[in-house]
Amino acid sequence: MKRFVSLILILTMAAAMLAGCGAQTPQEPVSPPVPPVSDEPVTPPAPDDTETPDPPADDNPPAGQAGDNEVPPDAPQVNPPDLDAGDTGNAPDSPPPAEETEIGAAYIKFYNTWLPVSVVKDGENLLDGTDWWYFDVEKAAAEMGIPQPEENAVTDLENGEACGSICVMGWDAAVAEVEHTVYTMDNQPLYADWDDFVFLFLSSAYPEYAGSTPLVYTESWSFDLDGDSVKDHLVNLSNFQRLEDGGSTQPNPPVYGSTLLYSFSVLFYGSGKAVVMFSDAFVLENGAPISGDEALSGYDAVFYSYRLDENSSPGAECYTYAWQYAADGTVIKCPIFNIGEFDTLSRIAPAVFDADGDGTPELITWGSNVYAPLTVYDIDNFGDTVVTLRYWTPA
Repeated sequence: MKRFVSLILILTMAAAMLAGCGAQTPQEPVSPPVPPVSDEPVTPPAPDDTETPDPPADDNPPAGQAGDNEVPPDAPQVNPPDLDAGDTGNAPDSPPPAEETEIGAAYIKFYNTWLPVSVVKDGENLLDGTDWWYFDVEKAAAEMGIPQPEENAVTDLENGEACGSICVMGWDAAVAEVEHTVYTMDNQPLYADWDDFVFLFLSSAYPEYAGSTPLVYTESWSFDLDGDSVKDHLVNLSNFQRLEDGGSTQPNPPVYGSTLLYSFSVLFYGSGKAVVMFSDAFVLENGAPISGDEALSGYDAVFYSYRLDENSSPGAECYTYAWQYAADGTVIKCPIFNIGEFDTLSRIAPAVFDADGDGTPELITWGSNVYAPLTVYDIDNFGDTVVTLRYWTPA
């Protein structure tokens, strides 16, 4: 019995020693259970309403954080890649955003055709030059990406015939206030400085006709072109005009045997300076009457004249006249008879508005006849006009 008890004690002590040694033996790590794979997105826990994070300084979320944009219910959530501290916010290897360029344009409506007068890109007028045909300007403007005229950008002008509207897109047109005055022979302007300048020009350009040609003012436009609060005046003169309906077509030749028919346009600055903007003239002899039909093919044929006789063509017309001097020194109306195409000289009309988006007005002029020039004038630092664009209008 003692032996049995002793054996039990010995076995018990041995088991205790083995248990102590087993606590120091390393064990294999146990992996946590793997959740089942699912295609459904994991909905993050609702944020704590008591702590609202500060809004980001820009539209890009901070590096390593999701943005605030709401994700559609069926779209998987994708965390954005971590960005370096110096990153601009673009995804790696993505091109920088394209720079937006602003392009504007100004048109003037010539009868039924919109003619460009500027193409402005990033504040620079790309359309300039002189002696172009209108179709070359239209092609060049189209290649620059000019926007097309829009109906809601049209401003009507009250002082033009061939051109009745402007269209400006990209800036405020800032159309200047313009006063238009029409003159008749019974109501001529009484400005000595106007007379002195025009007579000096006539004496210089056509010296043989200075004393035999009356000065006839037809109209003027008054506006402040250079911003000095003093009115400037664009003045038209012409002694060659259209016969009004019901006007007399009885021959009434002038006293001089050779006369000048002219059309002049002069800009009189408020400062006292003046410049001729347009001039055209031709000589009409006061001699032979219009030739008959049998003589039209000859070199001596007369196609327009102050005179008619019994041999003149029955197809002769009369729809123009000239103001010329009579023998007593008065100015009289002298009907002009013609065969074939015949018309008065062109006259110009203006518009004053910001045509290139620089915040200051430009002067734009155009002619009343076909192929007359359209001209854009800028104003330099001395208040003088400088041609920036000129081209010939369509027929």
